[in-house]
This record gives sequence, structure tokens and C-alpha cells, in this order.
Amino acid sequence: MRIETRREEFVRRAYGGDEPYGNGYMAYAQRVLEERLREDGRIDITTEALLKKKMKVSAVIRAKEDGVLAGLEEILVFYATHQIDGKPLRKDGDRFRKGETLAELEGPASELLRVERTGLNILERMSGIATRTRRIVDLASPYGVKVVGTRKTILNLLDKKAILLGGGLPHRMGLHDAILIKDNHLQAIRAEGVKDEIKTAIERACLWNRKKRKGRFVEIEVSTLDQALKAARTFKEVVRALEPSKRGQPRKAFSSRQGFALEEGFPPCIIMLDNMSPLAIRKTVEALKNEDLFDDVLLEASGNIHENNLRVYARTGVDAISMGSLTLSARALDMNQKFLMKEFLLSSRR
Repeated sequence: MRIETRREEFVRRAYGGDEPYGNGYMAYAQRVLEERLREDGRIDITTEALLKKKMKVSAVIRAKEDGVLAGLEEILVFYATHQIDGKPLRKDGDRFRKGETLAELEGPASELLRVERTGLNILERMSGIATRTRRIVDLASPYGVKVVGTRKTILNLLDKKAILLGGGLPHRMGLHDAILIKDNHLQAIRAEGVKDEIKTAIERACLWNRKKRKGRFVEIEVSTLDQALKAARTFKEVVRALEPSKRGQPRKAFSSRQGFALEEGFPPCIIMLDNMSPLAIRKTVEALKNEDLFDDVLLEASGNIHENNLRVYARTGVDAISMGSLTLSARALDMNQKFLMKEFLLSSRR
């Protein structure tokens, strides 16, 4: 197994690898689940019409295909608010096999029937994202490249957590926690009459971030080698101006070459190489190294990257590969929730 380098550690931290999921997250997840249940209908008329006795029964959740588990913690908390006790037999992040029992449940038959589809929908989607992410991470990890998600989500933080459980990194959790300068931002700056929009955007972003101390990183999207070089030069100049070394004290950096952007205490400066070919990215990496800029930025490849060409991009020298398909193209895994017939019959006789 490869040992993570200090640069790789910095990449993981920059993209949210240490992102906490505490009480606030679980409350959010429960709001999502309850809203889905309300959308499914306030009452279950099928169960109301058919069941004539109040019965407490046992059930299990089983996998109908191999995968990586995600979302079990969320749905068991959700079930508990509906009088259902749940016992996990696997934990989120575990690999499981087809036919495995993932959890045991016990509660009123009417409640188990009412919440079944809502719970399984979340469990199947999150596990599908985690499974797809783990498969892609396994392709990229031999090259020391991190796989990160995007904001192209359906269930937002639940999708992000599923990426994390699959071994990927969430990237931005939302608009609030990092600065990402995209082409439309640059066009808006050009509309102000600014001639050098890349330099201006980076200067404004870094100055704002320095003052507010809110962004986890500052990133800019580029699509050519020249734009990447300009961005890297500007990042280096701005960080040098904002974070001068103390007299007689060397800078503390994660890079052996003492790169400014990789310093402790200053948010990472990231360049996203968007929709560039592997050859163009390799040339960009080489040019950054030749100008002594490589250690001042982190590099992210994005755009039209999929499982079939991922290894080619992973060999270009970038630090991370971002993929909207982790969440947009993930197929929900097949699972089911089944009553245990013996327990059902015993309960019905009471």
C-alpha cells in the first residue's frame, strides 16, 4: 500500500477530506428524509386498507448486488423516529456482497411498510455513489491522484458524504466554504472594462479571503497552458505579498521546494485545468515546473473524464481529478427490505 506524501495530504485536506459530519449534518439528513416521506404521501392507504391488526414484526435489509455501503446510519436514525429499532450488521464505507443482510429491523408493520421506500431510496442512491466512487478511486490511487466530486448533486450533503465513504473527496460543500472562479466570473469582470481578468480575479479573491478568512481554498478554472501559467504567477505574487516571511525564519511548507501556496496557514491555491487533453495537461505541468511554479499551486483536471480514460489523466501529474459523474451518473444499487415470515406469523397470533 502506498504511503501518502505530504503534498497528497495537503490535497486531501484542501478538498474536504477532514470535513466533519456532526449533529448539524444528521439533522439536515433527517429533514431530507422526512420531506421525502411527506412527498410520498401523508398516509399509506394500501396498508390502512389491508392490515386489520397492530403488529410488531421483524424485517431485514438485504443487498441484491455487490457494493459499498452508504446511508445506513441516516436511515436507521430516520427509522427510529418512526418506532422502528434498527441493528446495523455492516457499517457505512464497508464493501458488501450480493445476498448479505445489512441491517435487522423491528417495529410496527404499518410503519415498516410506510417508510420502506423512502429509506431504501436514500440507501440505494448513497450506496450507488459510494460504489461508483470506490471503483474510480481504485483506478486513480496508484498514481497518487485524489478523486473529488462537484456541486452537481441531487441530495447535496448526502451525496457528498457518499463520495467520502467511497474514498473520494467532497470538494466544496457549497458556495459558502471556498472560492472557485469560473469562466462566467471572468466574463463578468471583463464586462467591468478590466483587461487582465485572471490577474484581477485572483487578486480580489485572495485579498477578500485574507480579510474574511472564510474560504477553504481559492481556485480558478482555466482552459489553456498560457492561462494556467498566468494564474500560477499571480497566485505566487499575491501570496508572497500577503504572507511575507518573518525575518530570519524560513517559510513552513508542505513542499520540499518551499512553495508559497502550500504553506501552513494560507488557503491552498488551486488551478482547475478544464476540458484540456491529457497531452495539454502534461505540457502545462512541465511548463509550471520549468518556471518554478509547480510547488505554488495544486492542479485539478476536470471535464470529460470517465472510467475509460481516467488512468491517462491520472498519469499527467495533476493532484486531483474532479468528476460530476460521481453523483450525476451513479446508478442506485438494488436492495430490498423483507419481513421475516416466522416473526410475522408469531406476531399475528398474539
